[in-house]
This record gives sequence, C-alpha cells and structure tokens, in this order.
Amino acid sequence: MKTRARLLSVVLAAVMVIGSAIPAFAAPAADEYHVELDQVGSFSKEGIDTYYNIFLEEVSDNENYVYDMNGKKIFTETVMSVSYNDYLGRGMYQFAKANATDVNNKALVDADGKVLLPFEAAFYTWPGEYDNVTQKRFILAFYGTEETDDTSDYLFYTTEDMFAMGEPGKDDTLYKGYAKIYDIQNNKFVDGLQFEHVNTYDRTISIVGNSILVKNEDETYTLYNAEGKKLLDLNSDVRTTDNVIIENSETNRGCRIYDENGTEIFKSGESIYPMSSSTGNYLLYSNYSGSSKYVVLDEKGNEILTSDKNVYEEDCDIFKVKGDGPYIFIDKNGKELGQTEGSTYSAGYGRFFLETGVNTYTLIGPSGTLAEEVTKESYFYTKDGSIICLNDGTGFLTYDENARYTVIGYLLFVSPGYGEAGAVYDLFNGKKLVDDGVYAIEELGERIVLVYHDGPDYTYKTVDVSVVEGK
Repeated sequence: MKTRARLLSVVLAAVMVIGSAIPAFAAPAADEYHVELDQVGSFSKEGIDTYYNIFLEEVSDNENYVYDMNGKKIFTETVMSVSYNDYLGRGMYQFAKANATDVNNKALVDADGKVLLPFEAAFYTWPGEYDNVTQKRFILAFYGTEETDDTSDYLFYTTEDMFAMGEPGKDDTLYKGYAKIYDIQNNKFVDGLQFEHVNTYDRTISIVGNSILVKNEDETYTLYNAEGKKLLDLNSDVRTTDNVIIENSETNRGCRIYDENGTEIFKSGESIYPMSSSTGNYLLYSNYSGSSKYVVLDEKGNEILTSDKNVYEEDCDIFKVKGDGPYIFIDKNGKELGQTEGSTYSAGYGRFFLETGVNTYTLIGPSGTLAEEVTKESYFYTKDGSIICLNDGTGFLTYDENARYTVIGYLLFVSPGYGEAGAVYDLFNGKKLVDDGVYAIEELGERIVLVYHDGPDYTYKTVDVSVVEGK
C-alpha cells in the first residue's frame, strides 16, 4: 500500500473543555479535554490508496476510481489523476472526468461521498479563503465560456497542471466566464449573484455567518442573505469576523458593528479591527487618550481585556501580549501565566509552548505552568524522555527513536517500527483509544482512517474525531 498521509505538527488547534466525572451536572474541572472517536464507515479491498484525503484506485493516469468511506464508487466514470489541490478542505473535494475536452469538467463532492455538483465547472474554491477559514456553507463554482488573449478581461487561467486566478504566465491559457456561489446547506446556487471577475485574495466575496458580503466595483460593499436578497450597503473601509461586519468611518476614528443580518449591534468612537488570530472572534482597538491602552471587545461590544501591551493573539481566553520586553501570556483577568523572549507555539485550547533555551520549552495552560524543560521532537514534545500529555504536562508514553510516530490533530499513532502494527493515543490525557493492530493512521478530509492489514486486503475504518470537555 502506498501511504501518502501527511505528518502534522503538534502545533494543534481544537477546543477546550472540562467536565467532572463525579456527579452529573458537576462543575467542570479546569483545563481538561479528551478525544472521542466515532466510526462512520469501513470497507476492505486490495490496492486502494488514501491519496490526498480520498480513497482512490489508480489504474492509470487517466483511469482512476474514487470510493466513499464504505467502499462504494462515487462515480461510475473514471477520473483524472488527483492532485493536492483537488482536496478543497473542510470536507470538500473536486474531481475531473478522465479524457474530458471541455474546460468545465470538475465535479464537487462532500466528505460523505455525495456528489453536490456533477462534472460541470472548471474548478471550485472557498470565497474569501484567507478570511473565512472555517465556514462550510458557501463555495464558489467557476465556469469558462471562451478563451481570450485579453489580459485585462479574464476570469481565470490554466497552466499545464492547474487552474488559477491572478497574474498569468505568457504560456497560460486565459478564460472569460463567470463564478456563482453554491449554497451547500440548501443544495442550490444563491439567486442573482454571478460574477465575471473574482479575486479570492482581495475579499471580493466574504462570508459573515449565513450571509454574503460582496465587494463592488467602486470598492464599496453590499451584504446579501442566502437567498440573494440585499440586506445592507456599506462604505469601502470594511472588516469582518466570522459573525460580524465592522464598518469604520471614512472621515474619523468611529465605526459601526453589524451582525450577519445587517442589523447594527453597537457603534464606537474608535476604529475597531478583528484580532488577527482569535478563537473567540474578538475585536481590538488602541485607545491613545492619556496612556496608550489596547482594548479587547467581544462581538457585542463588551470589554474583555484592557492591556498596556500590544495584544497579538488569543486562544480560549489566553492572550499573547508584548510591549518592549518579552512575549507575555495572560488570561482575561490580566493574570500572567508565562513569558518568553523566544519563540512560542500554540498547542490549542489555551495551551502554548514557550521557548526557554536551545530546544527547550515550558508548557503553559489556563491554570499556569504545566511542564518545564520540555524538548521538541519532530512532531511532538517530550519531558524526561516521555511524550507530553497536554492536560497536565506529565509524560504518558516513553519516546523510542526506533518507533514510528504520526500526529494528526490530537491523536498520536505509535508503532514499534515501520510496517508494524501499533496503537492510537489521546494527546490530551495519554489514554489508548485504539488497541494494537493499526497498520497506519491517515487523514480523510476532516476525518481519519485507521488502516488494518490482514491477508491480501487492507481494511479502512473511517472515524469522526471530536475534542470533548472533561476527562
């Protein structure tokens, strides 16, 4: 079997929660999470690859079959060789029909193997893909109508092996056409919104909650609902979070904040911006009246934190701040949890590794220091030769340089050596989740696949992974 799974760093991201195991409805225990697995599919067959997050049977370059998580063929037709770009993230895939001559030959498929759109578009992307990295409802479908040599009037271009927007090369083929917004939730295109020019890098289209924000030709913005109805016109100085729109005044420091329906939530005399990295979708402004202060707000305008140091990021109400000195990590009450002059790495759920020396780190969490003198290995961290447990910083598994380790999210797969069966562990608490017998652990979109090898066939068990509050 040709395994193409990518090893992921333990620079993790997920959610943190805690639940006491004693009486029902007991108060949550601080800082604890665990991973739960739910099997959602399984099949056995020889010669199947998990190839860039899908099940693929490769017969030749232009003869490949795609299977869902239960081993059923998604298409009766064969598809072209699949590339990394064909996994769109968030559980979505695109596939090109083999031997097709039309540029519009891509189908859109979801994580369950359901064909949402047949072989009809040139390619698909997420709108505002750098601003809206979590929304899963709306996707852009691009259609080519004719080739063109006009570099000032085209929608996309093709190279030998990809579709792209932006600046083409001299040998690339340019296409006029249009893009439409497909509503995955309602299984239809959004009425009335069709675009002849789209740039997913300059926020031409952004998603706010369940609404669509469109940048007009005059640089102003208009908000539409999922039915294509206009909700609100805005000026050109607009920023968004996952759930709100910030319209900064073009003449002074003030701003107005709107929800996904275009309703004004609050207004401020300050210029407010989304925090660049925030699990709480927090907003930020600098108050220069008197002494300089950095103020963090929630999306309703409530003050969360005031700091005399610049606020860089937030994860589960742990804030990374910096003045003239080191990076300092504080909670929303201003309590210091740790600091460093060196590098910092997020472990998700309010946990950070802070560099303290050459390849040494301190692990902190919402309750403070969890472990000191931690060493970074390739894809994980160890303490005294044992892999770190993220809930409390203790070691839970002795590290063996001859063993094979794979980290995906908050799961750790360990086998004694390459090709030998192993087990799967929870990185939060160190518990074994799947007993010995797993040949490999691989990604399948946002799910994982446990691969077993028994005789000529491989068995692929598809599993949903969730991080849950509590022990």
